[in-house]
Parts: sequence; structure tokens; C-alpha cells
Amino acid sequence: MANNISVICNKNELKKIRSFVNQHLKDLPFSSKEKHEIVLAVDEACANAIIHGNACDEGKSIDVVLTHDNSTLSVTVSDVGDIDFVEKRVMKKDLERLARERKKGGMGLHLIFAIMDEVRFYTRNKRSYCTLIKNLPH
Repeated sequence: MANNISVICNKNELKKIRSFVNQHLKDLPFSSKEKHEIVLAVDEACANAIIHGNACDEGKSIDVVLTHDNSTLSVTVSDVGDIDFVEKRVMKKDLERLARERKKGGMGLHLIFAIMDEVRFYTRNKRSYCTLIKNLPH
């Protein structure tokens, strides 16, 4: 089974990504709830890349690579989009304040950070990367 998928920057492609992640999680020792949360976190990261990083430009694509070993699951989302939106927004907003203000959007990154054990953002060779890491249960 392939451990990567590439999709065009269209929100309709998120369904393919969720299916891809679900398929890879089915044999891992996470609870059903944890699997659902991981799919949600990956979906949010991909939606951010498609919508904010690439402005839904169907001429661009995002790549999702899923790997695991005996201790961790790693999901990396990469694209040629703009990482500046992440650097400007990541953890700069107070989650409780956002909930009180009930503004649309702005919660996805907080959700990702709450679900995953580690989140990394970086750029290399004009590509933006977001790696989500979840420790496997013992």
C-alpha cells in the first residue's frame, strides 16, 4: 500500500485524503477516537495548505506522506504554498478568546496542536512542510 498521495488544491480533494489516512490507520493500535482525531488533524492541515497556502489554485498540488515505526506515526503535508500564513497565525491567538468571540476560522491550528503530540513547520527547496507526529500507544 502506498504511503503517499498527491492531490490538486481543491477542497473536494480532502475526502480522498481522509480516506487515505483512514486506510493507513486501520491496523495501527490507536483507539477509534484517536483515529478519528488524527484524521481530523490531517484534514485541517491539508485544508490550510489548500485554502490559505495555495488559495485553492488547482494548478498546484499538495503531497501527503504517512509513515510509522514502532513508536510514532508521522504525517507530512507539503506544497509550494506560502508558509508565511502559518508563521503569522500559529499560536498567536488565545483559544479561549477565539471561542468567546465565535469568529469563523482560526481554530484549525489549535485543534491540530491539541490532537497531535508534535507539529513542525519548515521550508526546504521552495516547498512548505507541516509534519504531524502522534506517539503510538504502548
